[in-house]
Amino acid sequence: MRLITGKEKFRCIGHYHKYGLKCWKEGGHGVLTVEQAFAESCNVVFAQLADRMDPAWLQITGDRMGLGRQIAWSTSKFVDGKPLRLLEEEEPGVIFTGPEHAKDGGVRTGTGIGQRDVRVTPLQAANMAVTLLHNGNVYSPRLVREVRYADGSLLAKLPVHSAPSQYGQIKSETAAFLREGMRSVVENGTAYNSLKNSEWPLAGKSGTAEQAGKEKARNDHWFVGYGPAKGIPQYAVAVLIEDQPAERRNRAAALFGDIMDALRRHQDLREQAEAPKAGR
Repeated sequence: MRLITGKEKFRCIGHYHKYGLKCWKEGGHGVLTVEQAFAESCNVVFAQLADRMDPAWLQITGDRMGLGRQIAWSTSKFVDGKPLRLLEEEEPGVIFTGPEHAKDGGVRTGTGIGQRDVRVTPLQAANMAVTLLHNGNVYSPRLVREVRYADGSLLAKLPVHSAPSQYGQIKSETAAFLREGMRSVVENGTAYNSLKNSEWPLAGKSGTAEQAGKEKARNDHWFVGYGPAKGIPQYAVAVLIEDQPAERRNRAAALFGDIMDALRRHQDLREQAEAPKAGR
């Protein structure tokens, strides 16, 4: 079932009366499409979308994207015959804390903008970008490809593992739509000023998570993206800057840009070193 189309228009007036949810832009964004709402990080539009949805589908979609569960590389039987999980400390994350909680409209709309019950690790966030680049196929991130003895002989390989959801995967056209939205964020959205001079064309999504239970308002700054956005992407990166004053602008996009520029320069140097030398 399709809940929206690319041409559907929404109106943001700066708040969503139904649950007291506010947009970051005072007075709102006016009329805009979902792609424009994605580029501008409009809370009101995504709250409206979540309000339409059965909470079970929000949970299922998160699972299909590798959220709400552990996705790091693991095997039930390694060379010693015992189970092995890379990044054993990885937490599974949360979409909803429970089915009864999910029925609350305020919680559901909060989940629609990544607040309230939602918990996600930077690893899962970066891997979600990789999932979109693989048209919805979830793979398990790994730290190493193989383990060798001191003399160089092979002890074990750690092959690529997929991490499919029990609910299947998102459609390839949905992945393409989200990738286009991530490009819009950089080309004309919230990350334009931070990334307009990057050495690579980039794509990504900014996020500002309000911390609960703080005496003074504090936020976590996020940016999740990949590059290059044209041609064959090489890297996906998640940046999280924790516990920032609420009045401070989101700096995660700028840090993401610095990391991607450094990776671009590193790749250029590696390609130069590997290039054949011209004979005299």
